[in-house]
Amino acid sequence: VSIRLLECLAVVDLCCVVNWMLVPCITMIARSWVLGTVVCVVHNFLVYVFFYIEGFVIQAISCFRIFSLLRPFSARALSPKFAVISVIVVSAVIIVYTIAGYIYFGRIYFFAADALFC
Repeated sequence: VSIRLLECLAVVDLCCVVNWMLVPCITMIARSWVLGTVVCVVHNFLVYVFFYIEGFVIQAISCFRIFSLLRPFSARALSPKFAVISVIVVSAVIIVYTIAGYIYFGRIYFFAADALFC
């Protein structure tokens, strides 16, 4: 299960790198935002979704390791499907939570800024 969680973390990290680096590189090459408003909103939405999913996957790895220390034989009985299903459920909850916040506020709010990154 721990290996499956690490594989899920690697996939989320890869998505983060692609999302966080590709769009800013295009912006730096063009010297302005050329991708439009929809891509701007989707890009900023995905930044926060991947950020939260990564944090929760790291927490799932920590919880599984604590569980495997407390109950080693029960932890061995868990299938790798459990890890994948737990990451999918957490990802779905995070996406719904982020969409609900976007619908409520009417736009995506950032940590200390009032405007979008683009």
